[in-house]
This record gives sequence, C-alpha cells and structure tokens, in this order.
Amino acid sequence: MQADTDGDRQTALLTYQYLRSAMVALLIALAAAVIIQSFEQSFVLPSISAYYYTPAQAIFVGSIIALGIAMIALRGLDDVEDVILNLGGMLAPIVALVPTSRGEDFKAAVKACRTADVSVLTDRAPTKFDCPTAISLTAATRANVENNITAFLIAGGLGLLVVSAFALVGPKGSPVDFDNVASKAKWGLTLAAVVYLAVLVGFVVDIDWFIDNAHYAAATGLFVAIVGVVVANARRRDPAKTPSVIQMAQREGRWYFYLAVTMVAAFVVLSVLVYTDVISLFVLEAVLIGLFAAFWVGQTVERWDPDSVRRGQ
Repeated sequence: MQADTDGDRQTALLTYQYLRSAMVALLIALAAAVIIQSFEQSFVLPSISAYYYTPAQAIFVGSIIALGIAMIALRGLDDVEDVILNLGGMLAPIVALVPTSRGEDFKAAVKACRTADVSVLTDRAPTKFDCPTAISLTAATRANVENNITAFLIAGGLGLLVVSAFALVGPKGSPVDFDNVASKAKWGLTLAAVVYLAVLVGFVVDIDWFIDNAHYAAATGLFVAIVGVVVANARRRDPAKTPSVIQMAQREGRWYFYLAVTMVAAFVVLSVLVYTDVISLFVLEAVLIGLFAAFWVGQTVERWDPDSVRRGQ
C-alpha cells in the first residue's frame, strides 16, 4: 500500500513538473512564431495580438488557449496565487478567440462599403480597397467569434458548475454547509462567476461591441494577472503577517520581490509610453511576457525539488 502511495505521489509530481515545463515551451513557440513571421514580412506588427491575422495564427491561438488551460490546472501554493492563476486562465482563451481590431481605418472603410454600392466603389475606389473581400473578412471574424465564444461559454459554465459541486460536497459525497467551505473556494468561485457573467452578458447583449472590445479587456486582465502572480510570490513567505517592503527585499527568495518591482514598473511606465504613442503595444507585451517567462522558468527550477513544493517555497 505504501508503495502505491509513493508511486501516486511521484506521478503527481512528474505531472506538475511537466505541466510547468509545457508552459515554458508554449511561450517559446509563441515567440518563435512571431519572430519568424516578422522576418518573413520584414517588419514588426503593432502588437503580438495582431499576428492573429498572419500565418502565425495557429500557434498564437493554440498556445494562448493552452496557457490558459495550464494556468487553471495548476494549483497555486496559496489561495491568492491560485485564484489569480484561475482568473488569468479564464481570460486567456478570450484573448485568443476574439481577434484584435484591424484598426479604425479598416472599420471605417468597411462601414463605407456597406452603405455604398459595393460594385461601384470597388471599381472606382482610388485606394483600391477591396470591399467584397473586406466585408467577407468581417463576416468571417463575426462567425468565428460567435461559434468559438459560444463553445467557450458552454465549457466554462459546465466547469464552474463542476468546481462548485466539488467545493460544496464532502469527500464522501455528504453535503457540507457553504459557510464551512474554505474561504478560497467561496471568494475564488465568486470572482470566477463574475468574470463569466461579464463575458456572457457582453456577448449576448451586443456582439458587435464584444468583438470590438473583448480582446483588449481580456488582454489587460491577463497581463494584470501575470503581474499579480509575481507580486503574490514576492509577498508570500510568512502567511501569518503581511510583510513590509523591506522584509520582502531582505528575506530568502528576494528575487521574486525584485522581479515583481520590475514588472510593476515596466507595466506602468510602458503603458504610459504606449498611450502617448512613444512605443507600440508590441514592446509592452514582449517585455511583460519575457519577464513572466523568466519568473516562470526560475520558479519551475526552484520547485523541481519535491521538498520545496511541500514546503510552499
């Protein structure tokens, strides 16, 4: 019996290690696809999300969805980290499935195409804007979003129901009073339900607004979650009290603190530079993803020892 137990623990540990390693591989694949496409076209697009419209689409969509699933599957080492990972994992598929806008100029041109005689506009347009093709691309995007987000909402809704059932049912199937459920389960599930309902309402009430805005809202939430995971690790050493900034900088594992400070500073400064058109969104995304990759690799190496996982390091 002891041998079986040890074997189960070893299998669980290996699964944990492989899942964390797979996330690193997914980030590498995403970076490689973007770099290869940038060399092929001899220029860098305004954002990583814009590579959805290039031959890198399959890797972009697949890797982002897989990263989201992995974030949900991984159990954080404390309640805060676990909830942040789950929320980030819920937002990631939306980033992948709802493409970034093609730009205001494209939308204005499509609107003009729809309100004019398409055949005349196609023949006469000095800009050679292909109205039939543009309208077809817009319709295809809408159809993709309708299909994919509907499937996502069905799967996500069932997932929330299953997780809620597990949280409210004891190990032997006996009902447990909701007040006695672990606090993480209550507030974590509440936040997840709020995110799910926000997506559902936005999708059902105004799909055009959803197509135009959901990607940016989800991407912002995902990047906040990524920064939040690093900050949560910087704070976590003594769960009995909230550490001061000086304590976080001095204690064991302080590299989390320095990385968290760097990520927060980069997020704030680069966001301002993007807003003022000094740099492109691509730079902000690339820097934050690179810093998160460095954090994830370092944490994976640190947690490779099963003893460190059990200690909650």
